[in-house]
Amino acid sequence: MTPTLLLVLAGAAALLPAGRHLMTPPCPRCRRKKYDRSVCRPLLLCRRCATRVDSMGRAHN
Repeated sequence: MTPTLLLVLAGAAALLPAGRHLMTPPCPRCRRKKYDRSVCRPLLLCRRCATRVDSMGRAHN
């Protein structure tokens, strides 16, 4: 592989974790993006205010 291709692939791999954070909606109650994803799937549980949020950003408490 060429060095340019390796550099592009390394840059794309560095952006993957940031992409998940950017696609996550903020909590409608406290506006944070800190979620526990494993507690109440498919909903996200906000770590700060314990609001359950769906993938569209709507609260389900």
